[in-house]
Amino acid sequence: MYGLPKIHKDGCPLRPIISAVGTYNYKLAKFLVEILSPLLEKDEHTIKDTFDFVNKVSNLDTNVDNFMLSFDVESLFTNIPTLETIEIILKLAYPRNTKYFHGILKEELKQLLIVCTQQSHFQFNNEYFDQTDGISMGSPLGPLFAKAFMVDFEKIHMKKLKELGVKKWLRYVDDIFATLDKPDAAKAILQFLNTRHPNIKFTIEKEGEKERNTLPFLDTRVIRNVDKYITSVYHKPTFTGVYLNWKSLTARKYKIGLINCLLNRIWRICTTQKHRDEEVSKLKLILAKNEYPDEIITKTIDKYISRITLPAQPKVAKEFKRFLVLPFVNRKAEDFAVRLKTLVEDNYTQVDFNVAFKSPNTIGNMFPFKDRTKDIEKQSLVVYKINCKTCQTEYIGKTERILTHRMSEHAKSTKSACYQHIVDNIGHQMDYDNIKVIDRASSDFKLRMKELLHILKTKPELNKQLNSQSQYEIKTLIITAYEQHKK
Repeated sequence: MYGLPKIHKDGCPLRPIISAVGTYNYKLAKFLVEILSPLLEKDEHTIKDTFDFVNKVSNLDTNVDNFMLSFDVESLFTNIPTLETIEIILKLAYPRNTKYFHGILKEELKQLLIVCTQQSHFQFNNEYFDQTDGISMGSPLGPLFAKAFMVDFEKIHMKKLKELGVKKWLRYVDDIFATLDKPDAAKAILQFLNTRHPNIKFTIEKEGEKERNTLPFLDTRVIRNVDKYITSVYHKPTFTGVYLNWKSLTARKYKIGLINCLLNRIWRICTTQKHRDEEVSKLKLILAKNEYPDEIITKTIDKYISRITLPAQPKVAKEFKRFLVLPFVNRKAEDFAVRLKTLVEDNYTQVDFNVAFKSPNTIGNMFPFKDRTKDIEKQSLVVYKINCKTCQTEYIGKTERILTHRMSEHAKSTKSACYQHIVDNIGHQMDYDNIKVIDRASSDFKLRMKELLHILKTKPELNKQLNSQSQYEIKTLIITAYEQHKK
């Protein structure tokens, strides 16, 4: 676990992050997000991103009697009640008389969600922990759980919020934009929200605190006009204006792409030409500070404006799209990419060929990550061997997780060969205190290969499910696994 400082907030608190990439339950969490996300797509109060917010707020009617404000949930991810949110998700996945969801029973899905949330291990200050409540930022399920909880929260309390004076309610994760009939209702609404759930606390920002008739929300500055809302680009006070430097070792097309990306953001957020012109002027100054040549800035801006104002030219659809990744070492790499693209597309007209660049190797690439802990029971991504204290019978296994968790499963699970050995041989004990790590790998696929090879070499008696097969069958299993990995 590590923390990212929130430099825009008082006291510079840390945002706790637990990196889930490469953990034993990461791919399972990604799969669950994929099948569960469609359950939450149809919600009138949720906005997808800044641009979706601009589109929705621009279509709202307003007058001088309306009032804007925003709410923010304090540390939503780490305060989400995990089991309560799992029940909310299960209700959505299994409506009345529904037995299966994507072929999964209700209790099975519940257990999978628990494994991906309450059984996430992390290290802090050389000690290991399980997160038993809340969702860590860094988990694929974090945004899904936050959305599920907030959608349910809104369904329960929206009727009362409207009675208190809420006219419009738009939410992006934990940031909420709302409009009221009367400014005086803001205090009562905040008090109501903060008494609905013990885990969830809201803060409020009102229109006009920084500028009259104006409210910052997400990356926009919302201005309440007489008949409509106007939006423009908003930068937090901590914005430094540091972008990709023109002199950095990066392909020229990515630097030009940065300018186009920022221009596209201005055009999509600013709803008036006056604000667009102001932001383009600011952008020119920012790019100049990042050492972009004036002629490049002017040429790219003019080209972008011409492209969006002139009718779009029809493009010839090509049958195949192909990419090639090359290391970027200097400008010659770009020249080579242009010649290569021309050569391929001239000879194969049905192919849309593109070259992407990656950074050359750094010193850090030469030193792969190693498990730093010396305690065997705290190590992960290993192939291990356990012996029986009484008869010295061996068992070989592998795990992506911390070894101590895997050992507790061997000791309790009736499906474990180690547990079954104790049941079948009264008085025998497995030596869980002296586990031997016999190999390591960087992924589950490599672990499975190494586990199979060690079993094939030593033929441990407790690995009955593999010892019952011939060497030919085991080799076939290895080849099959390799072919699946390639696909």
